[in-house]
Amino acid sequence: MSAVHLEPLLVGTPFEDCFIVDYDALYHGNNNDPTLLLQKLEEASNQTDPIIIDKTSEHLHDEHSYLEGGRDSDLSRDASHISGLNKLLEEYKIKNRCVVFDNTWNDTHWHTWGIKHIAGPFYIWNYIIEQRLKIPAWNHNPSKHFLCMNNIHKSHRQQVIERLHHDNCISKTLWSYRNTCDSQVFTSPTYIDQATGKFDQTANLNDLYNDCFYTIVTETDYTDKNIEHITEKTLMAILHGTVPIIVGVPGAIKLCKDLGFDMYDGIIDNSYDAVIDNNERFEKIMYMVENKSAEKHLDKLRTLLPTRVLRNQLLLTNRQYWFDRIMHILFDKSKLLN
Repeated sequence: MSAVHLEPLLVGTPFEDCFIVDYDALYHGNNNDPTLLLQKLEEASNQTDPIIIDKTSEHLHDEHSYLEGGRDSDLSRDASHISGLNKLLEEYKIKNRCVVFDNTWNDTHWHTWGIKHIAGPFYIWNYIIEQRLKIPAWNHNPSKHFLCMNNIHKSHRQQVIERLHHDNCISKTLWSYRNTCDSQVFTSPTYIDQATGKFDQTANLNDLYNDCFYTIVTETDYTDKNIEHITEKTLMAILHGTVPIIVGVPGAIKLCKDLGFDMYDGIIDNSYDAVIDNNERFEKIMYMVENKSAEKHLDKLRTLLPTRVLRNQLLLTNRQYWFDRIMHILFDKSKLLN
């Protein structure tokens, strides 16, 4: 993804004439060679217009490694030499003239570093454009209670799969763990989709989601209470009509509700979302999963959902809705240009 998705959103807004540094595309592209990104930052330093740092295809993950680092003297070999956005903005003397656009719905870390920041549903907008989302078919008669797909190893993902085994819920779960991890409880890698070839995370999704009632969404991040966000993992659970149980940072459910989604209160207890303590939140989530595993007649439960499911699907695929939300944010935040 690159500024090609952001630029059309800026037309007619106070941000229209800003110079854009498509940070994510340049940081992750070009075979991990940071040269192009540094060239773009150098170019930005010579601009008189305000500057947008386009991070609309990413989120703030690890605050310290992401914001504290900086530029190494060797700029040609490894993108890990660029580990700190804050340091780069200071080194190129553009910090006071730029605004970061990203998908982290909390300003805490940005305020700490004195970086102007705009959060918006840019990730959803990019995902709609990239994936050309369409409402998938929906099965009233799933055979499994839960779906839990895991690609990259994370400690909270390993803990979820181990707990599903320990609580005897695993037989009611379609699950994968595509990376190898050191577990005494389960074997990895374990696949339910593609075991060979280049992994396509969009393949086979309809078949997998259609065969379960709940999705245990092991999100990218779990521990930091100040980086509310959701990724395509949550979005796909919503699009495919499952009831999401989000193993993620505090506030993820609230964020989904604020964005307009029905998070199925009355079917699941979403109060875990407000629990800040990571261990306590995890226990509350897994206790609910264990109780839900005792449910019978999933087909009858599923027949209660079509209207709620369709509303979420229509919302997620509605480009005009997300465009209007972004426009409202951009005009509301125009004061950041001063």
